[in-house]
Amino acid sequence: MLIRKERKSPKYLKCLLSGAVVLFFTLIATNGFCQEVFYEAETAVLTKGASIDTCSSCSAGKMVKQIGDANNGGVTFDIPVKTAGLYAVNVYFIVYDDRSFAITVNDELFPQEIIFRTTEGKNKLSAQKIFVPLKAGNNKIAFNNPYEGAPQLDKIGISGTPIKSATISGTIKSTAGKPLSNIEVFLSGDTKRNTNTDKSGHYQFENVPLGEYYITPSKSKALFAPYDYVITDLSKAEKVYNFTGKEINAKPAGISKLQSGKWRIEYNTASGTADFFYNEKSILSDAYAAVRIPETVTSLGFDKRVITKSNINDKYGKGVRFDVALTKINNPIKMIQTFWVYDTDYLLTEVKISGKNLSSNYMAPLVSNSPVTFLSSGDARALYVPYDNDKWTRYISFPFNSAVTSNEVSALYDNTSRKGLIIGSVEHDVWKTGIKSVTSNFTLKNLEVFGGNTSNKTRDILKHGKITGDEIKSPKVFLGFFADWRMGLDEFAKANSKNAPSRPWEKPVPFGWNSWGKIQGKLTVQKAIEVSDYFAKNLQPDNFNNGVIYIGLDAGAEKFSDEDLAKFVSTCKANKQEAGAYLGPFLGNGNENAQVTGTNYKYKDIYLYANGNKQYIDGLVAVDPTHPATKQKVQNTIERFKKLGFKYIKMDFLTHGTLEADKYFNPKVKTGIQAYNEGMQHIQKCLGDSIFLNLSISPLFPSNYSQSRRIACDTWGDTEKIEYTLNSLTYGWWLSKMYKFNDADHVVLGDFTEAENRSRVTSSVITGIFIAGDDFSADGGLIGKERAKKFLTNKDINDIAKMGKSFEPVEGDTGSKAAEMFVHQDGNNLYLAVFNFSKSAKNNNLELSRLGLLSNKNYQVKELWTGNTSTIKSGSLDVTVNPGDVQVFKFTL
Repeated sequence: MLIRKERKSPKYLKCLLSGAVVLFFTLIATNGFCQEVFYEAETAVLTKGASIDTCSSCSAGKMVKQIGDANNGGVTFDIPVKTAGLYAVNVYFIVYDDRSFAITVNDELFPQEIIFRTTEGKNKLSAQKIFVPLKAGNNKIAFNNPYEGAPQLDKIGISGTPIKSATISGTIKSTAGKPLSNIEVFLSGDTKRNTNTDKSGHYQFENVPLGEYYITPSKSKALFAPYDYVITDLSKAEKVYNFTGKEINAKPAGISKLQSGKWRIEYNTASGTADFFYNEKSILSDAYAAVRIPETVTSLGFDKRVITKSNINDKYGKGVRFDVALTKINNPIKMIQTFWVYDTDYLLTEVKISGKNLSSNYMAPLVSNSPVTFLSSGDARALYVPYDNDKWTRYISFPFNSAVTSNEVSALYDNTSRKGLIIGSVEHDVWKTGIKSVTSNFTLKNLEVFGGNTSNKTRDILKHGKITGDEIKSPKVFLGFFADWRMGLDEFAKANSKNAPSRPWEKPVPFGWNSWGKIQGKLTVQKAIEVSDYFAKNLQPDNFNNGVIYIGLDAGAEKFSDEDLAKFVSTCKANKQEAGAYLGPFLGNGNENAQVTGTNYKYKDIYLYANGNKQYIDGLVAVDPTHPATKQKVQNTIERFKKLGFKYIKMDFLTHGTLEADKYFNPKVKTGIQAYNEGMQHIQKCLGDSIFLNLSISPLFPSNYSQSRRIACDTWGDTEKIEYTLNSLTYGWWLSKMYKFNDADHVVLGDFTEAENRSRVTSSVITGIFIAGDDFSADGGLIGKERAKKFLTNKDINDIAKMGKSFEPVEGDTGSKAAEMFVHQDGNNLYLAVFNFSKSAKNNNLELSRLGLLSNKNYQVKELWTGNTSTIKSGSLDVTVNPGDVQVFKFTL
């Protein structure tokens, strides 16, 4: 496997590039202390939309773009080497901001996902070193990114000879000394690999980069001693690690049945494992808890397990609480597993561990290595949920036969029957939670639900911070099985909301405008005033109005004088509008010696450092949310906005405040999410009750600090970005059960076709908040203004926006794409939106039963863009949608 670490200094790059000799498309560079063989990306195998483009700073003047993203474009190199070993590979790339590659060598199960950040400036050629294990002969190294866009790739350079590496091996035998074959062994840590023991019980990992690792064997219905090995420094460690394995015995006398409502947990007090049943259906088998301190302590490794039972009636509902207290002779470490089993379709669980001066950055309430099949037919899917909404990242429903690590929540479901299992965290104050599932056919092979999830997807360089104390606990985890996976995600969101309710809002659903849609950096106070006047004259009187209109100033407006901002606010009030402002609370000045306004600190004092280096996302520096200078700066800005009369704030780039760091100003804070919560709690106090807070680029959780959040960012109005937004709605509509409203970002009309205008407006109103984005100032384009009068004033469409409800997908089988059909029932009306993202007309024949309607009933239907009405009698709806267009239907029930 691979490991990212080094970036090249200019001196090293000079070494690599000096004296280069062209050999067809392969270059060899030598000058006495370095040597590389180069492979140009444009000569590699390109897949799924990856394409060649010109590049003035690249070798041969070319590069490959469109790697990753919606189509998961890829580049695969064929690399021959004479000698097997670990090789240093320099990746030469161009990136505007930090982006990631998923890099797979040969047939490895786990790709290495590595963040690449510019070292030579934006849009200039940079280099970063990784390490790959290569076999003698031909090798394949594949670069892609199924989750979001990757960097542009110029070439890779491979060292001529292998570098220093390690071999890790061992033997697994039974308690009787018999070799155990076909035991899967996982190597995790600075790189990830897996292998199986052979007939003699032997396993081996070759060409392992030096670093920190865990070695863990796994087999259904088996226990291993030790549970795993912890290697903190492979360069100094032993290289042979042996295990003893034995079967889990299901002794009837050792089984305790913990039951309430639809759930039954059969807890094996002899082994420390639990089987979960929902309405007699097996959901999880041989599940256990695991904590790293740093050695791994599991519920499997204790001598005594005592169960206590108590009735509960809390914010989640009525039910029974079961506590399992685990102790071991002559060991001060104690564990408690807790299960809250409600009279609902879900239960909650957590693990707690106590002792002296404990420290952990990994706590898993649920781990299962025993296969279970709770989906027996249909189209089985494992849902990946992104950590935030940056970089046009996407939700993905992977077909089973995948290894997926989702953020905070996942769904394992059959799209045909819609039955599904929902697993996620309902607490987001300490941990970043991961849900790792490994599936095959209709079987869940492995499940791991753990606090301590960091990766390129959480934008982190460092590992998760360690929680310390004499008693530490995991995140509380939701486990539910539902007849409809969509209902399950709704219930998961409601459970989160019960734990941390969103910021209150009693006024109507916001309608409005934001300057970043079209004006962007050309914003002036005069333009904003003219936009306000345009709305008051042309749009508010004609249906674009829900009792509260926000005219929002985006980035750059903070530089305007108080006098100019007061003039803008006054104009908004005269036009029966509210003024909106913008704030990036956790962003630093790139000049580290600049003074933090209103404080005695410099920016270098408040940065969030990783390994002593500043941390960037989107080219912007992250600062410490717990630092008093950060808090004072934010407080001063909010107080200024409030004093001037602003009632709406768009808050941006919040993921910066969640990063793991070397340290935080508050010594009690150990994790990025702890720091973020402290920063947001301070913001909450500063805001008071009068401000509507809308989060833009931000993590999905926690959700209790704002009324709304952008479900997708930087959308504008073309079909590609509409589809991207609707991908987030397809698999993230349920966020509207945590936030008051989902926000589909600014609606820009003037630059796009009328079909796209209808689609963009529809994508917004079926998501939630309705925010226009064209330039309506005196100098703004005429087309945008005329389109606004045409497409922002349709009463039937705007009535949907006034509901502020997110539509649900009809189907959840779209992979990384968006669903084409979305549905929502409101009283006696059912709404259906049918999109066409293709370049040709598309016919859809939809069975009404799939919408939850009766197939033998006649329905009166109105298409809301045209006003055409009809009667549906056949039990199905036949719809032809033009390219890039949409139709919206209202069924009278």
